[in-house]
Amino acid sequence: MTGAVAECCTDALVPSVSGFKGQETYSVDAKGRVNIPAKMRRVLAPEAQDTFVLTRGTDRCIVAYPLNEWRRYEERFAQLNQYDEKQRFFLRMILSWCEEVELDPQQRIAVS
Repeated sequence: MTGAVAECCTDALVPSVSGFKGQETYSVDAKGRVNIPAKMRRVLAPEAQDTFVLTRGTDRCIVAYPLNEWRRYEERFAQLNQYDEKQRFFLRMILSWCEEVELDPQQRIAVS
């Protein structure tokens, strides 16, 4: 994250993701899918509709947010000043990295 992004996004990323703690390392199968472990599925709220928003994290990782939790971030993003160059850059970067994915019947998500 560049200084410009870090500077403008501090207040935007205040909401916390409830229930998801720790980190896991997973392998991606030949079709680009990753299994979502049961412990993560158990804390997935019905409002998430078995849908995650994937975005780019630091250190070559992917961050997955349940859809209902991501909506809270979107509410904060809407409060940013789109006329401010740093905030506009942050919005452009974070949203360009996002992808909405649904769990398949085998509890996997496709990572592209």
